[in-house]
Amino acid sequence: MRTTRWFAGLVFVGLVVMSGTGYAGELTIAESNQCNYQIVIPDKGREEVVDNWLSAAAKLMQATFEKNGFKIDVVQEGAKAADKPGIYLGATGFAKKNGINVEQHDDWTYYHKAVGKDLIIAGNDKKDPKTMLALLGTVKGVCDFLREYAGVRFLFMTGDRFNKDGSLNIDTRSVAFTPVKKIAVPDNLDLKKTPMMRANCDRSYETFNSISLNFFPPLSHIVGGMAAPAGTAVGWPLATEYAKSHPEYFALSKDGKRACDLSPHDAYAMAVCAAGKGVQDLMYMEAEKLIADGRKTITIGCIDGYGLSQCNCEECCKLFGMKAENWDQIRARGDSGKLWQAFFKITERIREKYPDVKIICNRSRLPNLTLEIQRMPIR
Repeated sequence: MRTTRWFAGLVFVGLVVMSGTGYAGELTIAESNQCNYQIVIPDKGREEVVDNWLSAAAKLMQATFEKNGFKIDVVQEGAKAADKPGIYLGATGFAKKNGINVEQHDDWTYYHKAVGKDLIIAGNDKKDPKTMLALLGTVKGVCDFLREYAGVRFLFMTGDRFNKDGSLNIDTRSVAFTPVKKIAVPDNLDLKKTPMMRANCDRSYETFNSISLNFFPPLSHIVGGMAAPAGTAVGWPLATEYAKSHPEYFALSKDGKRACDLSPHDAYAMAVCAAGKGVQDLMYMEAEKLIADGRKTITIGCIDGYGLSQCNCEECCKLFGMKAENWDQIRARGDSGKLWQAFFKITERIREKYPDVKIICNRSRLPNLTLEIQRMPIR
């Protein structure tokens, strides 16, 4: 079965696999103020940002246990006490020995697996080669473990930041440690989970809150190449480049003038004719250039949705079902969610010819997202 991933500022597609049906008992990790476990992280690797995040996730787990009266130590795998079971985080030797291959995933997939008295929480953790961000599948797995089994609630986004010593400065007001008497998992736990979202293009950095809620930042291998012709603002035509040669790329006013002819204007936020064949062809050709260059993922971005809802040409009036002669009508167009169909005309052309290419529609501040996502032509 072929699965197509769609991206729309938020990036979708999910999979949850549980082996076994039901469970016979529990693996009790902490109870009655007693905990014999250790939190085990990999020995230091080559990527500092990954080491810091795994250490921070382990310390957050440790804080959760201590808030409920359970003392638990954090150790590297090489220093683990042989007489204590462990909660193994990340690509430890123990995880690999027990068949967890995280390197095969390029997304936020993670595993929860009970092995005897031990527990594995692991995903692919690696620095993004083109940004200061990282793919942190294990951290996502830790967040979901703490929510599911330890009463933690991630309430709102804060600016979690690394201190100079590599520790993470967390605003603890954003985390609620609801009290639990026992921390336990099914004794046959064997979960592989791929979050529905691959990226949220409104997130430029990572926090525990963002990761816990699947608001993952757009890593370079997910975003891919931006379909942005020469002289464009986030992928759409600029007046400085196309005003004279292609005025039809720009919004037609009720007075019959193109936006690029009106003065004063901002060349970096010009109202564009989003439904017109000229702009549609322009964006399609730029996408083809990226694909020819070997890109497997491409992003089509745009300016504010209301800026793409101002054109009174025949195609745009047909798309929106109304004219744009005043700001009330422009807002009504933007709020209708019909602008998505202009994106879909481009992406469907790409997908028909290049079915294996992943497409991101990076469209922020577009109202009625939920309604239109339900109508996405997903195969």
